[in-house]
Amino acid sequence: EIPGLPAERLLTNSSLFDLSTTPQHLAIIGAGAIGLEMACAFRRLGSRVSLIDLADRVLPIAVPDASATVAAALAQQGITIRLGALSSVTCAGKARPGATLAQTFRSASSAIVPSSRSIVVFQRA
Repeated sequence: EIPGLPAERLLTNSSLFDLSTTPQHLAIIGAGAIGLEMACAFRRLGSRVSLIDLADRVLPIAVPDASATVAAALAQQGITIRLGALSSVTCAGKARPGATLAQTFRSASSAIVPSSRSIVVFQRA
């Protein structure tokens, strides 16, 4: 659950497949294997994709060199990667359709991620 994000804009890796249209911009919270799979798939379908994670790298349980290689490939595909977020991500726009996700980083900087839909991906242990 993301404070301020309307339930109809929040997706899971299961409900994502119920969409009848491709989101204009998809914010994916979780940069593990499932999040990366969804990011690549929706980028290829034409969505702009922002990948957000608490970790400092994609695929945080993988070998660091492999993570770096995958991150470079994602960036080449046009996927925006925002890593090192604090654990709380909030919706800055509340219920309006073009609402944005506000994300704060451990470095004390912050970012606004515009998205038409958001998906939270829970990594399997």
